[in-house]
Order: sequence, then C-alpha cells, then structure tokens
Amino acid sequence: MQPEGERGGEKNDKEGDSIKKEVEPMETDENTDVNRQADTTTTPNVTSTTSDNHLPKSSGQVRPPTDGNIQTAAAVAFAAAAVKAKHLAAVEERKIKSLVALLVETQMKKLEIKLRHFEELEATMDAERQALELQRQQLINERQQFYKELIK
Repeated sequence: MQPEGERGGEKNDKEGDSIKKEVEPMETDENTDVNRQADTTTTPNVTSTTSDNHLPKSSGQVRPPTDGNIQTAAAVAFAAAAVKAKHLAAVEERKIKSLVALLVETQMKKLEIKLRHFEELEATMDAERQALELQRQQLINERQQFYKELIK
C-alpha cells in the first residue's frame, strides 16, 4: 500500500481523468497541441472507472482542488473547446463554400436567361428591319409606277 499523501495525489489525477473522459466524446479525430499537452500532465499508471474516486473515503469533508488539477481541467476544457471550434469552423466553411457555389450557379443561370432574351429581341428586331426594308422597297416601286403613269 502507498502512504495516504500519495493516494491523495492519485485521487486528484483520477479526478482529471474523469474530467477528460467527460470531455472526450465531444472531440473529433483531430489532435491539437493543447490536447497533447493536457494528456502529458496526467500520470499514466492511474486507471479508474468509478466516479466516486475523487471524494475522500474517511472524512466527510471535500478537499479543495489543487492548482495542478485546475490547470489540467482548464487545459482539457480549452482543448475540447478548441477542437469543437475547429470542427464548427470547418463545417461553417463548407457550408459557405456550397452557398457561394450555389450563388454563382444561380447568377450564371440568370445571365444565360438574359442573353437568351436579348437574342430573341435581336431576332425580332432583325425581322422587323427586314419587313421595313421590304415596305420601303414596295413604296419606292409604287412611287416609280405613279410617276411613270403621270408622265404618260
């Protein structure tokens, strides 16, 4: 058995492990420097699955958390928040890219519709121009015939 002081240190480390176990399900496969840093601050030989290990067994008083435990918990919390933020940023970036692609596609369709409309207008204008040219030629022919009849 180990002396009471050493077990107390293990209890604090177990407390950090239980915090890590609660935070890890939110994390993705991506590792950050903060995650690696937080993992190296815990002792590797501590393995516990019960949640009552952080409470003292003999006394009814709760021990205050140590600076090391607070720093470890803060590092783990910041690491989890950083991983979650990175994941959310990646999701948001993909969403923005898809929306921009959709916007560009929609604008291209609008331009194609406008171009088709202008082509139709151009074809209509060409047909009207030809009809006017034909009427002008007919008017010229009628005038010539009128003057010929006057001269006779």
